[in-house]
Amino acid sequence: MIRLSMATALAAALMTIAAAAASEPPPVTAATAVWTEAGEVQLDVTWDGSACEAPGEARVIAASDQTDVVHIPTHSTAEICTMQIVPVEYSGVVAVEPGTQRLAITILDPEGQPKASGHVEIESSEAIVGEDEQGID
Repeated sequence: MIRLSMATALAAALMTIAAAAASEPPPVTAATAVWTEAGEVQLDVTWDGSACEAPGEARVIAASDQTDVVHIPTHSTAEICTMQIVPVEYSGVVAVEPGTQRLAITILDPEGQPKASGHVEIESSEAIVGEDEQGID
């Protein structure tokens, strides 16, 4: 009887862990963030999505001293769509807190559920200019 209870408890615990792991959205496939001269951030993100999906306007939420959260909602572009997975891209300028060093990105499906997520460090625009200048020589 005790073995049966322990086995049941172990099975329940494993199912809970599996469910939690299954609920994690897949990672974004690419992300870059660069400070602009205006003090905002140029954000470019790519994720695996539907051929009939388009990103909406990004929303920024200040989360901590160094990390801001960015939510990028998506919307359907057609009522009926194939199940083809294609890269979907978001590119835009977002306003973040001045001390922000990192963005936590979450892509939301049309129902508002997480579809993909990831983190990106914000690069300074001077570092990019410096790399470009080195490549000209």
